[in-house]
Amino acid sequence: MKKIVLFFTLFASLNTFNGQVCFSLHSSLTGGSDPFSVASADFNGDGKNDIAVANYLSNNVSVFLGTGAGNFGSVTNFTVGTKPTSVIAHDFNGDSNQDLAVVNFGSNTVCILLGTGNGSFGSPSYFSTAPGPFAVTTNDFDGDGNNDLAVVSSSTNQVSILYGLGGGSFSTYTNYGVGNLPKGIVSADFNQDGKPDIAIANQYSNNVSVLLNVGTGFGTAANFTVASQPLSVTSADVNNDGFKDIITANYGSNNVSLLLGTGSGSFSAPTNFAVGTHPVSVIVADLDGDSKMDLATTNSSTNNVSVLLGTGSGSFASPVNFTVGASPEALTNNDFDGNGIMDLATTNYSSNDISILLNCTAVGIFNFVNAQEISVYPNPTNEKITVETNSTDKQTLEIYDLNGRRLISQTISEKIAIDVSTLNEGVYTITIKVADYVINKKLVIIR
Repeated sequence: MKKIVLFFTLFASLNTFNGQVCFSLHSSLTGGSDPFSVASADFNGDGKNDIAVANYLSNNVSVFLGTGAGNFGSVTNFTVGTKPTSVIAHDFNGDSNQDLAVVNFGSNTVCILLGTGNGSFGSPSYFSTAPGPFAVTTNDFDGDGNNDLAVVSSSTNQVSILYGLGGGSFSTYTNYGVGNLPKGIVSADFNQDGKPDIAIANQYSNNVSVLLNVGTGFGTAANFTVASQPLSVTSADVNNDGFKDIITANYGSNNVSLLLGTGSGSFSAPTNFAVGTHPVSVIVADLDGDSKMDLATTNSSTNNVSVLLGTGSGSFASPVNFTVGASPEALTNNDFDGNGIMDLATTNYSSNDISILLNCTAVGIFNFVNAQEISVYPNPTNEKITVETNSTDKQTLEIYDLNGRRLISQTISEKIAIDVSTLNEGVYTITIKVADYVINKKLVIIR
């Protein structure tokens, strides 16, 4: 294992094969009516990532437990408040089990469902918010060791802060003013003072409100212009300068806005990148395994997800689109098939289902020492794969299933076709041994 780490750190860079990223629509899950928000964590402690979905019209949360290879078991529904619009997962009572926080737009509450550790949850505890709560994030805003809640209220143009009291309980809310019709919220340290701040996407004022944490609360919101009708906001350091940046999904202008952070709580003018029609949600994550932050959006009018690969310098490639269900709303990422690379899940409001997109990106390895490149394609496949390298050195290729069983072992060099028609549909690991190095890749087989 140390040799693998050393190889990638000193000698190799990862690039998507032919500059492409690949996601395969693996399955669709059905839970409650009008699924609106999605969160992912390991709810039953089995090492496989699960999904929780807030269902707007059925007033419940659907929980799907992961069974491996990107599959999920049957749904279990848990009653919450009226018209839930947002769900997040976190351990709120310190028992090492993942809990849920759910915003209930129709009942002006946020409720906490404490996890039992076996995939089930206790009865909800309700805490009042300002009217019209829409989205929630969590962080330890006051530094007492208990995570707190920040809930945007679209009816009052405010954010409600509820401080954690321990045991999954929260204080009475305190409100701070933000922009017009706030919809999305994220928490990060924007001014490098060690305290988590918050940023809020305001749909009708076409801006982001940033509230800096002063330790005893939050200062007055500073507003930064973005494109038209931002509905979602996220944050990461996308240009590797050590400062948190802000990204919004802009429903009205069919793009995302990137605001580069200065490290002082201020941000640059927006740079916009086109996506699909009417984007609703945006996430930032490394989606192609090159250690650079990428973007993904749900596009509600084109029924797809746009993936924009990051350059690592604050720019992004043109979007690559992947079809999902009808009117996708929320988006989350996690490793659902256990192979170490991020997959996606969307809630589809009109088709009443959840799309699971498994990551099938073919990753090429370039070794700067011996100018050796290895590619595997097509991926996904149903009959054969081609393994191509510019080296005449012999290499060993092995294919393993998710249980670690070796199914194929073959010596390869330069370019060779390998028959995988005898393998079942699913996700496999390709191991290519080159001298003292081992390269692992994912193979997806679809029938």
